[in-house]
This record gives sequence, structure tokens and C-alpha cells, in this order.
Amino acid sequence: MNMFSLDHLVINTRFNLDSYRAFFSRLGFTVTPKSHHSLGSVNHLIVFQDTYLELIGLERDGPVRKDIMESRMGIDGLVLRMQDEEAVVAGLKKAGLLAFSLQKFNRLLENGEKAEFLAVRLEPGQFAEGRVYFCRHLTPELVWQPGHMTHPNGVSGIGKLTIAAADPDVTREAYGRLGKLKGIELDICDLEEARKRFGLQTVQPDRFLAITFTGADLHRLSGFLLDAKVSYFFVGESLLVPLKDGSVLEFES
Repeated sequence: MNMFSLDHLVINTRFNLDSYRAFFSRLGFTVTPKSHHSLGSVNHLIVFQDTYLELIGLERDGPVRKDIMESRMGIDGLVLRMQDEEAVVAGLKKAGLLAFSLQKFNRLLENGEKAEFLAVRLEPGQFAEGRVYFCRHLTPELVWQPGHMTHPNGVSGIGKLTIAAADPDVTREAYGRLGKLKGIELDICDLEEARKRFGLQTVQPDRFLAITFTGADLHRLSGFLLDAKVSYFFVGESLLVPLKDGSVLEFES
């Protein structure tokens, strides 16, 4: 079985990138300046030691990316790190998963430099929760920059991605076909468990529901949230921030 590490998670903001950037900044995250993909989208990153969270969106007067428009708002992307694209393609084919051809693209940074990537994207419809793909960084030094990797709220990484599944067994089997994921927990639970765990009245089935951040200074984070007038609550030792798009941010110390 192939083993993969998390590269990054993606939150789809569609045309609301600026408001999401401001929101995460108010939560005490260091958010990178806006950059522009050669694919037509724009983004900001929240970078950790070995992974990152991508806030992706579109500009109203710019190109429209079909995959961004057709994917749900909120957490919509699970991206695994790729070292050998040929091996990834062969492994996906063996597992019976359909993928698009290898894609090369870049991201224009504020200083004029270009971060470059290779991606193998799975065809839509195979994972109801959102977009799943593999990424290889050709210029990792332009992503993991020391000035972007420390955060006033203390968060040091991503520990877990929670999926709310209509049928958890079927969903576990589907993700098992990708290989073994290391460095992050993929927590697949049923809708009632998800509703109770995150204090929600309703939960949409088959969605990436929550991101769990680790290393947070919960006292300091609470101060940021109060100053920003952002609602939050505690469940056990975890601080939870529900988002308007239906997803949840979970913070653990």
C-alpha cells in the first residue's frame, strides 16, 4: 500500500477570498499576501512547518475556474504530497481511480517570483466531499518561508481532518484506496456523531466538516476571538469556531 503525507488542505471561498483572509487574520494567523495562479484562481496561505492551509478563490473580473465554481464553499480540498508522479498515476490506476493528466502550473507571488507545481487531480465524482489531488512542489522554498510560519495564536500545525459521512464504512473504504495517510488523522464519523461532537444542529452528509489545528495558545486565541466578536465555544479541551459555510475550525493546545 502506498503511503502519503498531507501536503495541504483547501478552503474554497469562491468570490469571498478577501473576507476569509481578514477573518483568519483576526483569529491570529499569519496569512501570506495574495498570489495568482496561472490557472486563474487567487489564494492566500497559512503555512506551518510541513503543511499549510490554502484559502482559494476567484476574482469577479477574472477568469472562472470550473472546478472551484462547482465545488462547495468551505473545506473542499485534500491534497497529498507527491514525490514520484509516475508512481502516483500507476497506483491510482491500480486502485481503479480516475485521474486527469499530469498538470504543471505556477503561482505568481507579490514579489514577482513564481512558485511552480506539478499536480495529479482525481476526476470529480469519486469523492463526494470535495477535490482530492496530489501535489509536487518544484520550488518549496517559495512556499515554506520562515516569516510566514509562526502565528500569534500559537498554532503549529494541522492534526486532523474530520469527514461527516452518510455511510462511514463506505467512505473509509473509498479513502483507503488512495493509500495510507501519515502525519494527519483522517477522522470519518457518522452525521449524528459529528453533530454532537461539534455542537451543530444539522450536518450536511459527505463533506469535509472540520479542521483540527494543534499547538494553539487557547487563552490568547480566545482574546483574538473576543476582540473580533467571533463566536466560539469549548467542547472538552477543544475550542471550536463554526464558520458560516457550515464547516468548523477546531483548536487544540
